[in-house]
This record gives sequence, structure tokens and C-alpha cells, in this order.
Amino acid sequence: MKTKLPVAMLLVVLLAGIAACSDDDTTTVCTDPAFPHRCLDGTCQACCSDEHCGADQMCRDHECVEYCREEGEDCSNDPGNCCMDLCCDVFTNKCLSECTADADCSVLHPTVAFSADMKCDSGCCDFDHCQKDVDCPGGKVCFDGNCVTRPVCEDVDFCRVLPGSAVVKEGTTAQFAATAYLKSGAVAPGMTFAWNSDVPARAAVDAAGLVTGGSETGGVLITAQVAGCDATCTAGATNYANVASGTRVLVVDALTGGAVEGAVVEVGAEGPVNTDALGVAEFTTELSPANPADVFVYKRNYNYITLRDVKSSDLIVHIGHLFHLDFTSGSPREVAGGIQGKFDTSMIRCEEEQGCEVFFGLAGLSFPGSLTNLNFDLVFGARILTKVELGGDSRDIAIPSGLVFCVNENCPKEFYSPTSIPGNRVAWGVGGKLDLDVLIDKVAPLLTGGGDLDITALAVNLLPLLSSNYYTAMTPNVQISPIDKILDVDDLDDDGSTTDYVPDYDNFPGLSMPMRVAFDPEIDLVVTAPQLPPGGYDAVVAIAGIFVRGAGFVPVGLGAGMDVKVEGETPDGVIEDPIRVYVSPVAGRIPEDQIQRALLVMAIKIESIARIGDATQKIAGQVIPLDKFVGLRALPAFIEPVQGEYDPGTRDLRIDVLPAGLDYAQLTFSGEKDVNWHVLGEWTAGSYHLPDPPVYGDRADQAHFVGVKLSDRAGTIGYQDVLGFNDTNLGNLMEFIEAFSYTDIPNTP
Repeated sequence: MKTKLPVAMLLVVLLAGIAACSDDDTTTVCTDPAFPHRCLDGTCQACCSDEHCGADQMCRDHECVEYCREEGEDCSNDPGNCCMDLCCDVFTNKCLSECTADADCSVLHPTVAFSADMKCDSGCCDFDHCQKDVDCPGGKVCFDGNCVTRPVCEDVDFCRVLPGSAVVKEGTTAQFAATAYLKSGAVAPGMTFAWNSDVPARAAVDAAGLVTGGSETGGVLITAQVAGCDATCTAGATNYANVASGTRVLVVDALTGGAVEGAVVEVGAEGPVNTDALGVAEFTTELSPANPADVFVYKRNYNYITLRDVKSSDLIVHIGHLFHLDFTSGSPREVAGGIQGKFDTSMIRCEEEQGCEVFFGLAGLSFPGSLTNLNFDLVFGARILTKVELGGDSRDIAIPSGLVFCVNENCPKEFYSPTSIPGNRVAWGVGGKLDLDVLIDKVAPLLTGGGDLDITALAVNLLPLLSSNYYTAMTPNVQISPIDKILDVDDLDDDGSTTDYVPDYDNFPGLSMPMRVAFDPEIDLVVTAPQLPPGGYDAVVAIAGIFVRGAGFVPVGLGAGMDVKVEGETPDGVIEDPIRVYVSPVAGRIPEDQIQRALLVMAIKIESIARIGDATQKIAGQVIPLDKFVGLRALPAFIEPVQGEYDPGTRDLRIDVLPAGLDYAQLTFSGEKDVNWHVLGEWTAGSYHLPDPPVYGDRADQAHFVGVKLSDRAGTIGYQDVLGFNDTNLGNLMEFIEAFSYTDIPNTP
């Protein structure tokens, strides 16, 4: 998939003619040099209009005074230059009337949440700022980067528990988290909860929402009540007693965490057996280190999964729902869910004496599950053919659906419309404003003879420019529901076909996001990249983010470096400069007990991410949990791409060179409409034959390789540990993954 934008779109300068009318009367001559201009009222004055004054002056009451901005004027790049009795308002970046006391602020800003907590400082209303609750004085709490008074029960509208369901067995645990919401839909900050289980013998819950399995099989209702208030919310948990004999396979939905009924399971030569209402299939065969076997699980509306050489008699298998297909009636229909909207950039300030003509922004939704299956179309958005009209030149350009781009008032791509995996998600946005002249200087070295510029290379080079004007948006509790795709009669995705289907972007629910929390220059997070393998990767992207319980990964910071910065340089696998990661703090937008800070660093092949030509996609990643976004991180070597070949006709895959240091790997075979068959195991170089498909159809057109290296954060664990029904199973993979690689394996010519 190409993601290239014409340079003309990025570098256009829109010229506007400004006609000025004179305010002086030139029919007579004023002789006093102190009052050389005769104004329309017939008097001679020092000035009649601004053009009679110096470059940094304006004419007021017939006197040349230092220039200032009038009430209602934009002050985003000159906040200290509002006229007398005016203040550059931090919420609108317009010159507004000054406050004289704290009490004025709630009157001047009636629509701003918690405006009674504002303070009047030097004529301007603003909050005390924070990153966490501990930063706030007097018992206040952190909300959107501002210190505010903790809400009272009357302010709370509802609460929600995430995840909505979980499974445990005797001695294992599942962590739940609850969030209270205001009537406006915003998070109610600083609220605590009382937890309860209706059947503690099956599963007990502690004061922090941690559920521990008991000895009795069955379902329990977990209830969270906002402390001291009436608002309650619930989630379900199912507990399973220990296995007495034979082998038990529990099948759960990788997305929801709930049991899957009706999945078909085969253990070695025994089976097939359908899972019951609790998601369980039982077998007389008892798997062990001395008696291993392959386990195959499949269901029509889920990805197939094969686990090789299993040695545990109590398994939990997470299967991925085919969320992009609807199987409720006849043939599966293609569906997609997402949001549409635009950024509110009114709070973004510019560097003094520099312009803010250009705005770049990217919107998306939190990515649930394992980052080893990260789909970049869910990060940047699938391409949308967009009509771009600049200076009389009109053309159709394929632009990622999550991208927003404006030059002054001209917005070739004003609205974002990212797609997402269904469920409760966090909507996010990153972006900033740039000086057009500076942008042109930085982009010029990237120009090619053909006049095109790859958007991935552009993004890598833009990141340092956004360092002082980089903001983020974050909106939790966004429910994503898939809707039918529509026939692509206009080739909206620019793939050359008008018979395929694309998301119905126009009917996505609207959600506009304010860019409120800025990059914090005090956050000093830097990474140094290792030597990149020759021909493997040519850029490193570092994403600071948070794992939000039950919702997925949310980016809050970016940094990047390239092997080759200017066309003509010879790649040597060296990222010369340390990579500065520009980070915006979480600042109370998501409760602290629901997040884990992390740094996701990826080595990429730019042309493969951009899907240029027939480039094979290659990605290597490292996941680093963090307590806070600070420090210098010297990265170890990235996992190298696998080398091999796949013959879909014979169903044989050959691995020629296997990366070193892997704990296990996942071969993913894909078929029409992006349906997959995952095969997990401990691999060596050699051949693998994909078995014949089950009755639900084949998934064997292409092959992909995902290698995984596990960390020692949960002790020494390996492939067999992630298969068992325990606290280190695949459902908790992001808690103990250290590194991974993804490679498209080419088909036999």
C-alpha cells in the first residue's frame, strides 16, 4: 500500500493580496514635523493609521504606540502582547478581558469543567498544573493536567468495569479496574471503589479489584461501587476447578476474555470435541513432558490456532475473533468500526516570533491485545482518496484516514476517521503546529527528482520540529461497534479496484478531540539504537505509550531516527544521533491504577511499512515497561528478519535462517478477507507442512513469521508456560514480552 504525498501539497504557500485603505486626507499639508499627517477629521496628527507607524507599532488615538493585539485577536504566537486590560486566554489563545480575582474565572469560563478551581494570575485564568494527584495541593486531584476539586456523588453519572469478563482457576488471578464518569461523559477524577464478589468461594476480590480463583467451578458477578456513592458497575468472572485427570482445554475470546462455546478442539489424535457453555473441552489423553501432542482449535468466526508439541494437561487457548467480518446471516459480510471528527487546536501555542501555518495531526484508537499482531492500518488508518485543491491545482491523493493536514485555512485533510477493533477503546490524537518556512527547509533535502515524498520518511523528519508545539488528545470510554462496509465504487482506497469494500467512514459516530496536554520539555527520554542488520531495517521509531487495562495501547509520545536522512547517502545500518522521545504526560486523563507506562521501539523497513512496490514487510520491536518517562535507554540488538519461502500450492513453508534468541514463534497463514491460521511452537530451521483445513475453509494463501523473546520480569518462562492455565498465559503476553519480530515470508515464484 503506497502512502506517498506530492511535495506540492506539503510546500504550497497560499498568497493573499491585502488591500489597505488610507485613513488620512492628502488634500492639504501639515507643516509641524511632530504632526505630519492630516486625518479625515481635518486635524494634523502624529498618525492616522498603522501604516504611518514603525514596523512594531500601531496607531492608537493618533499616537504611534507599541503594537498589541486587540480583544478577540489570536495571540497563540505572541501571548504577551495583548493590549491593556486584556489577557491571552490559555483555553482559546485569544485576547480576552483580564480577571481581577479567582472568582472571576468561573464567570469568564462557564463552559470549562471545574472552572471554580481556576486561579487569577497576572490577569489570566488558569489551573495549577499536574501530572499526578500528588502534584496537587489541598487534597485536589489531577484531571486533564489540571488540579481540581474531587467530584461529589451528585456529579457522578455512572461507572464502568474493565475488562468486562475474565477467567481464573484456583490460585490464579485477574485484575479488574473501575472508572467513574461525570454527566458530561468525562472521567470523574480521584474516585475510589468498594469491590464485591457474589460467590467468594468461586472467586474472591480484594480492595484493589484483584480477583483470585477458588475451588468451586462457576460464574461470579464482580461489583464495583463508587466509594460513598450509589453508582455501581459490574463485570463477570468464571472460575474453574483444578483438573483431576486427562487434559482440559479452555477456549476464550482473545478480545473480550470470555469463554467461547462451540469451538472445535483436537488433541493429538483425539477429537474433535466441541467446547461447552464454559468454553471447556475435555480429553482422556493426558498431555505431559513425556506425552506431548499438537492441539488444534478452530471456529468459523475466529482465527484458527495450532499449538505444537504441548506438554501441559491444563490449557487456556486465546483465539482471535474475526472482528472485520459479520457471520450472523449467510455469507460473512465485511464490517468496520471507527470514529470521525476533527481536532480542536485552539489551545496550541506557537514559538514566539514563528508562524503556526502548518498543522499535522494523527488520530487513532487504542490497540488491544498483543502488539506482536499490530496492524499499521489501525495506527495510521487505511488510505482514503482525498481531493486536494491548492492554488488552482486539483488532484486526488490517497491519505491515511487518521491523518489531518492543514496549511493556514486550507485543509486538504481536515477530518480524521480511524478504524479500530470493536470494544471499549481510548481515542487518541497526536499533533502540532509548524512554521512553514522551517518545514520547507527541513523537507527540501528529502525531495526526489520525481517530486514525491514518502509520508513515513516525512514523519520521521517532522518529529523534531514538533518538539515545542506537540500536543496530545485522549478520550476514554469510546465504544466501537462495527457497521457494514460499502462497495468501493469510486476506488476510495486507491487500490485499482471498484468491486471491493471500504469502511463507511461517513456513518462513523462523530467524536472531536481537543488538543489539551502539551509535550513536557522536562520529560527527558532518550534511546540509542543498536547497529541495524544490513538490508533488514532502515529506521527506528520509538513510541512512548500506556497500556490501559481492558482498552489497549495508547501512544503519548514519539521519536524516530533514520539510517539515511538525505537521498544519495549509503545505508550503513547506523542511526547516528540519539533518538529523543517527545512525550506528553498522562496528566490524569486515565486513572493511574489502570495504566502501565511503556516504551515500544520498532526497527522498520520504510518501504515495507509504506507498502511501496512488492516490498516485504519487516518489523522488529522491543517493549520496555517504565515507571516514568525518563532516562537514557541503550537498546540491545533487534531480532533480525527470518529468511524463508512459502509454497501455497503444496502448503510447505521452508525456514532457511531463523533469528537467534527466540523463545517461541508464531507462523501466521492468511487467506481471503484476512482470515488467519496461527501455528505456535518452538521452531528450528527446516520445513513445515500446513495440515489440511477443517470444514470451515482454508487459510493458506500467504505466510508470515512472528518471533517472540520473553522477559524475566515474571521469572524464567518459556513457550510451555504461555500455554498453561496460569498467570503467564498468552492473554497476559504484554506483561512479559521483551522483543518480537514480524516478517512477510515471500511465496515461491
